[in-house]
Amino acid sequence: GRPRFAMVHRYARAMPQYDVGHVARVSDIAAQATRHHGLALIGAAYDGVGIPDCVRAAEEAAQRVFDQLMSKDTSV
Repeated sequence: GRPRFAMVHRYARAMPQYDVGHVARVSDIAAQATRHHGLALIGAAYDGVGIPDCVRAAEEAAQRVFDQLMSKDTSV
């Protein structure tokens, strides 16, 4: 069904703030993601909400995935 009530709060020229405990949650997620070879999780939900943060995280993740793929044993 349709919602009976909805509210949107917009704050012009403001940066979102993470909830308390965000860093620990992201750390746990990152630890679990390392179990999956070649998987990289990035975006504003993880390591920074600004565009420069997202670009930096994407570049670092691309390098990590590249390094993982290049170091994988291809003799099989």
